[in-house]
Amino acid sequence: MSTLNSTLRNAGVFRPLGSTRLFILGGMTLILGGMVFGDIFAVFVLHQNAGQIAEHLLAATQAVAAGDVGALRAHFTSIGGFLENRGTKVDTHVHILDFGYLALLLALLEPYVALSALVKKGLAQIFLIGALLLPVSVFLIHYVGLASSPLPTIGWASIFADFGGLLVIVACVGELAGLGRYLGGSRPSGAREVLLEDRSWPARALLTGGTSLVLVGFLGGAYYAAVDLAQHEAKDTALLRAMMESASQDNLAQATQAVDAYGGLQGEKAVKIAAHAHIIEFGLLAILLA
Repeated sequence: MSTLNSTLRNAGVFRPLGSTRLFILGGMTLILGGMVFGDIFAVFVLHQNAGQIAEHLLAATQAVAAGDVGALRAHFTSIGGFLENRGTKVDTHVHILDFGYLALLLALLEPYVALSALVKKGLAQIFLIGALLLPVSVFLIHYVGLASSPLPTIGWASIFADFGGLLVIVACVGELAGLGRYLGGSRPSGAREVLLEDRSWPARALLTGGTSLVLVGFLGGAYYAAVDLAQHEAKDTALLRAMMESASQDNLAQATQAVDAYGGLQGEKAVKIAAHAHIIEFGLLAILLA
């Protein structure tokens, strides 16, 4: 009998899926999906893509030495394709994560959005649809291109990506309008959400750890900007100049060495920037989970 009474008392804990829970579940799902996608991209695409770019860059320097303008143009066109492939996948990864963080931030604001529960749930659904549509469409840009597009310079994938972004904007504008009503004296309707009132030890640990991670990430970024960034930019320019000069002088061995050094420099820059960004992202995620 006591078990039955306890069950009945706790039955109200699991309320219908409202806007707050939609934002929390959707945000965590987006962040998890973005992290998994980033890992897959790093393992199966990023390094192979960088290797192919280096091969075509070396072939381009050889084309300069041979005076073959057509081959030079073809190699740089291929490099452009590889850069687009990498760029769209990086954008997909970043947008999924960013929308996940934004969803968790909106979940924190939900108690102060003075709209009906039905309207708030609709805004959450619109946001999550847009947050999924935009990165998926960005991912497809490289593969769809301009095929069957009604516009000469914008493909269907870009059009749907823009539409997804519009949905996110509409949802955020609606949330801001509800927040403005709250500041004007109105109060949200429906039951009070207790999910965001946790002050337990895990919540405090996440908040402290997340704040520490963000601080470490900022300090690491400041060190990189003050110490390494200018050197990397100068070395970047010097290596590109060395490639062209060596190729024009038919010194292919030196040109190959410059290409290899350029690839190593790009890898070093990517690793340091990624470490800085991921430390801050994990800190923000810990704070939002708290």
